Amino acid sequence: MSKPAVPFSTGENVTLAPHYRSCDLEQLRAYAQKAQKAKKPLAIDLFCGAGGLSLGLQEAGFNVILGVDSYQQAAETHKAHFGGVSLCEDLSKPEVIDAIGEALKGIAIALVAGGPPCQPFSQAGKSKIRHLVQEGARHQDDERRELWQSFVAVVERIKPQAVLVENVPDMALGDDAIVLRQLVAALEALNYDVHTRILAAWQYDIPQFRQRLFLVGVRSGTAFKFPEPVRDTKPKLRDAIADLPVVEAGAKKLVIPYQEPEKLSRFQKWCRRGVAAEEQNKLYDHIVRAVREDDLEAFRLMDHQTRYSDLPEALKRYRDDIFDDKYKRLGWDEPSRSITAHLARDGYWYIHPEQHRCLTIREAARIQSFPDWYRFCGHPSHAYRQIGGAVPPLLGKYLGKAILEATSSYDSSTRYVSTAALSTTLKHWLEQEPEQNLVAPWRRSTDLWQILLGITLFEKLPDRQVRLIWSTFRGRWADAKGFLKDTHREAAIRAMRQSKLLPTITAVARSLSKKNALDNLELPEVGENQLEMALALADLSHQRPIFAPIYRVAERVFGAEDERSSIGHEQLMVARLVGVDQGGRAYAGVLEVADQFCKPGVPECTRCPLNKVCFTASKTYQPVSSQELIPTG
Repeated sequence: MSKPAVPFSTGENVTLAPHYRSCDLEQLRAYAQKAQKAKKPLAIDLFCGAGGLSLGLQEAGFNVILGVDSYQQAAETHKAHFGGVSLCEDLSKPEVIDAIGEALKGIAIALVAGGPPCQPFSQAGKSKIRHLVQEGARHQDDERRELWQSFVAVVERIKPQAVLVENVPDMALGDDAIVLRQLVAALEALNYDVHTRILAAWQYDIPQFRQRLFLVGVRSGTAFKFPEPVRDTKPKLRDAIADLPVVEAGAKKLVIPYQEPEKLSRFQKWCRRGVAAEEQNKLYDHIVRAVREDDLEAFRLMDHQTRYSDLPEALKRYRDDIFDDKYKRLGWDEPSRSITAHLARDGYWYIHPEQHRCLTIREAARIQSFPDWYRFCGHPSHAYRQIGGAVPPLLGKYLGKAILEATSSYDSSTRYVSTAALSTTLKHWLEQEPEQNLVAPWRRSTDLWQILLGITLFEKLPDRQVRLIWSTFRGRWADAKGFLKDTHREAAIRAMRQSKLLPTITAVARSLSKKNALDNLELPEVGENQLEMALALADLSHQRPIFAPIYRVAERVFGAEDERSSIGHEQLMVARLVGVDQGGRAYAGVLEVADQFCKPGVPECTRCPLNKVCFTASKTYQPVSSQELIPTG
């Protein structure tokens, strides 16, 4: 076996002493009771990782008295920096939740925060999990997908004033968006008003292209607003790490002297703050893995615009048609790419702007907005993993301040209508609306064949004709086999003047009439958008695809002008409108409302079932009870 080009080295194992006020779970009640006297609101951080969010919340004014994570090195890091309890435990275990609930019984907790493990929701995570499922090493339904339920269970036991959840944007935008909708429904059931937003880190002074989904739940009567961006120009990586000393690839000295540039940027000063007097000239963890000779040669040829595919063939160790950005040199005058836990494996995505090496631990920590005094337990790979998985402390600080501001006052005029109320209203209205009034009556069905029959064939007909003949043909062609057995189907479709659609609907019927047709459904004859909509209406998919009419309804109902420039606001608004949507009925209701009342131009608000809570209909933020929406009888 040939030797690797770079000798394997785990690096030095960093151990840190526990915080001088740390305690165990049995002592937490006494610790919390004493902490309450300091008048700072108490918070706990579940799935806390290395403590990025905890640090931000502390700086915002909270006192974080408990952190829980199943990753040993992260829990040890948290224990080194925070008083109270830092627990290395698996929150999927009911006995752990019971122990936490018992320890905090009777203690007023202001905030429960945390980020249930995000890998099942991330694009990189999905690829890895798909491979493990194929290899039989993991079940298709990853149990971490359900760890949000553990989070809710703790919230239910502790009953905090507010809740903060962090995750990757794909939890809202991807195939797993149902998890976000379920989480919102669960928190609303516990009497929280729930707000969601995807925030870009660079808008809050953090020098990287990082986006994260945040969910904030506050008690009814609390007017919460996400923090406004603090900048509209992108921060420069230069202003974050250019003051750090030059080090070679493979540097292993855990402590080296700072270098003192002529001028420090505001961000660099912020990172250097809080260093103890006796540590003023000590820079920790400015260490980095070694680089292979062939990679070093490649690095020397690269600037921040060079793509992996631009390198000479002799220097490519990976396919450039798949790994077009396998190597990425960062640019001084732009933010870094998003720091992720992948750094623990290799740093090819994070090549220093000038030096021919990857980012050091300290540089990665700075880009995440960790101050220089904040250190990480374990070997270098453990440190990189902790840093990449953390919530940037500076972003946590801004969110913490917004939550404190909201929970410090009560506003009886706060306008919030629960997702459950909106979803139920749409569902009930669709069920009760006379069929002859519906623009697309097949939306009331949950049978995929009936829905596709309507979408494929009847949607092309004038509304008046649909109302006259749909009920007849719905019964005549009740299922795909019945359609195929009808020897007069061609004549009937010809009479509708839809002969050109006969091959399409016949192919659909043949596909759906096969045994176990839904197990491996392929309908190339149906457009992708049409099929996605049909699967949603039949509740055969968790996705609720967004089309212009649906977004039009959501935008008019919520009137969210301040959110229109935020990332993913369309998906988040529609998710709030339809909720969990068992059976696809709320989704069907939105489509029908869009076609009947909420048309382009001037909407017909007086007849719309959502007019009591619609911003466009009312043009004023009046308090509305969710109960007003839900039809009785």
